[in-house]
Amino acid sequence: MNRRTFLAGLACLSCCARARASSEPLLALDAEFRRGTYPGVDGMVVLQQGETLFSAAYPVRQPTLEGEPGVYNYTDPEWHPVRGGVHTLQSITKTVLSALVGIALERGELRSVEMSVADYCPEARVDLSLQDLLTMRAGIAWEEEQDWPAMEKSADWLAYVLAKGRDEKRFNYSSGVPMLLASLLTRATGQRLADYARVHLFEPLGIENFLWKNTPTGLADAQGGLYLSTADLARFGCHYLRKDSWVHESFRPRARDEDWRYGYLWWLLPHPAIAGEWVPTALGYGGQRLFLLPRQQLVAAFTGWNPGGQNSLPFEKVLRILTEVGS
Repeated sequence: MNRRTFLAGLACLSCCARARASSEPLLALDAEFRRGTYPGVDGMVVLQQGETLFSAAYPVRQPTLEGEPGVYNYTDPEWHPVRGGVHTLQSITKTVLSALVGIALERGELRSVEMSVADYCPEARVDLSLQDLLTMRAGIAWEEEQDWPAMEKSADWLAYVLAKGRDEKRFNYSSGVPMLLASLLTRATGQRLADYARVHLFEPLGIENFLWKNTPTGLADAQGGLYLSTADLARFGCHYLRKDSWVHESFRPRARDEDWRYGYLWWLLPHPAIAGEWVPTALGYGGQRLFLLPRQQLVAAFTGWNPGGQNSLPFEKVLRILTEVGS
């Protein structure tokens, strides 16, 4: 892959002719959001060929949750869901991290996906590769529902992950894995993750306003600490519509989780109309959603705050609507 091609794809959304897709299904979905059918949705942006088909904002919901407020839990209204005019992306942060890995590989700061993580993180197990991290097959004994909040309460998130026992190398979704990736990328590039992202990803995309939280030791919160606007989340999704090797590799099904598949920190959902085809999807706690339909050159971004998940927006419904819009 040519670096100039890769970065040129990041540099702008597109100058293609305006898409002629019907927005009626999106108007119907917009009406449901305004009626509160799917509570907590506060932003929707749909782009096709880089141009806006639909954009809407809704009142930001701040539900009252039980628990002691703190920077790294969801009961703190100072941090969730909006801070400094940008919106928490939660686990979509992991997908943005994958893009940074692709850039570092292209720039030669990382050698290959087969490289050993121990090359830059000697405290990690020697048989762990970069690809193992990207596909959530890190062989770490991890129970997400227990270890994710426990890690967030710890004084050193990376140390918490490294202290976990070993397990077989199989797909096991883990919010600890991105912390290993963040440490590796920070050491390989010699830059803080936020600084590297600003120069090599966000500025070429025209994204000016973002926030990336740090953990107590100063390492970036790479599992859920990124904040962007809904429009800039869609803008990020647009550059993954390019046809290049990193995009292709990112969207290859490499692990299975029931009916879904997993690529390089991307979920792959079954296409509602094309058997055997997958919809690249990034998901974040509380209602953060990013869907890509590469054939239709269509991107849809949703932000929200519905921590309990009650009456959340059904994936299947959204994909049917997007398929209809993009046809």
